Amino acid sequence: MPSPQSLVLRFVLAAGLGVVADPGADLRVLRVVPSGDTSPTTAVTITFDLPVAGSLDRTVDPGAVFAIAPAVAGAVDWRDPVTLRFRPAAPLALNTSYTVTVANSFGAMDGSRLREPYAFTFRVRGPRVLAGSPIGPNGGTPYLAPDARFDLVVDAPVDPAAVESAAYVEFNRLCGRPGAIRLAVEGQRAIAADDRWDFREAGGWDRDRSADPLRRVVRLAPRTRFRTDAEANWFCPPPSTSAEGLNHSAGASPPTGTSEWHGRSRAAGRGLAPGGAAS
Repeated sequence: MPSPQSLVLRFVLAAGLGVVADPGADLRVLRVVPSGDTSPTTAVTITFDLPVAGSLDRTVDPGAVFAIAPAVAGAVDWRDPVTLRFRPAAPLALNTSYTVTVANSFGAMDGSRLREPYAFTFRVRGPRVLAGSPIGPNGGTPYLAPDARFDLVVDAPVDPAAVESAAYVEFNRLCGRPGAIRLAVEGQRAIAADDRWDFREAGGWDRDRSADPLRRVVRLAPRTRFRTDAEANWFCPPPSTSAEGLNHSAGASPPTGTSEWHGRSRAAGRGLAPGGAAS
């Protein structure tokens, strides 16, 4: 006597309810990652609306249908039956746009195909300021000495010359000696095991930890001593760059001769130009 399961299967097939390919349907891309600006360690994924790589004997060669320009070394595979994935072998170039193209020379498991090659573009942003001392994105100390140094944690190496052209302290026009004092880069280094906690965890607990080796601590120093009894703003970096930086407002100094900085640092929507070699 046939089992209940086989009877159900026979009924479905007899009624024409089996899953068959719709010869008029197109394979579609549901989503892509990344889109817009992204980090240099991002992985690229393309998700389809139907399974493409359903089994070992039905797998489409991922390398034959995926292309990225400018060319990047890396591994292409099927993360799951509907998702094509590319993982770069090294961090992507900063401030660079990439175009991904998926060919339409393959079919999904039901026979459907992309109507035409699918292409999209994303951009790898420049470095971001993650933390700082004595001033950072979340605020800072109320007082600074006239020869204070600034440490900034950024999420990728920076070009020192570009930072020096951007970072300065500008004193209020009502001060006895208004004007700007440029900041010089004394160096940049990798984050060390004995660095302060907020430097080691810069980027947050849920950050992409594979990008941690790219993070740098950049030290800035005033080219001349800060003026006392003055109100100033600290700027880093310039409006012309492309990642996220910060500025901070400073107020009049107390009688002790140290500059008093107050207010809350804020992301300025600007950034540090990339390209500096890691130290």
